Amino acid sequence: MKPIYKILLLLFIFQLSGCIEIVEEITFNADGSGSVRYTFNMERFVKNMAEMKNEEIDEEAKKKIGEGLDKLADSFIFYVKQVKGVTKLKAIKDYDNFTVGVSYNFKNVETLNKALTSPMKDKPSYVYVFKDNEITRKDYFEKDSIKEDEKIVEEEDDQFTKNLNAMTDSLMDFTYITIIHTPHKIKEYTLKDAILDEDSTTFTKTVKLVNLIKSDTNMDFTIRY
Repeated sequence: MKPIYKILLLLFIFQLSGCIEIVEEITFNADGSGSVRYTFNMERFVKNMAEMKNEEIDEEAKKKIGEGLDKLADSFIFYVKQVKGVTKLKAIKDYDNFTVGVSYNFKNVETLNKALTSPMKDKPSYVYVFKDNEITRKDYFEKDSIKEDEKIVEEEDDQFTKNLNAMTDSLMDFTYITIIHTPHKIKEYTLKDAILDEDSTTFTKTVKLVNLIKSDTNMDFTIRY
């Protein structure tokens, strides 16, 4: 691996480290249509970085951060608006809390899966399956390819790999939250440590990103209602 790529990769991981929260909230209607609210919250990350530098987040700093968040929000809109079956598409821009994202309605689960698939990938990391009284998420996160990439890097530069692994551990605070609202009360679900609300119509699962990458943890689940 060329030195410049190593530096860029290390910087990228460092920038992602810290308290960053992704929330994927999906509401399913009885006919399989529904709505999505997807947010990327960097509030704690920004505040932690300011504390590390012993700086205050003044209006000028908020403006600069807001410009970057604005581009991120616009990128969400750009990709999702190309999916047929998506309606009421809106950007979420809460700059006071350093949060951006997107919300929209989807016609059916096929539309949902297309909207959730990254345009940078040939196939989705996960998909949802909807049928009578049941919602399933199938995780296709390719851990084997990541391990293979790590092996190649390790063979090229063992010290770089050690530094990379050390910095990757800082992703422990990178949180991914999935919230599913069902049309009727949930009777059972398969994913451990998930939480139901008092009405048993909202399913919430929180996981650390590093656990998805480095362990056997996945987000496969089935909800029956």
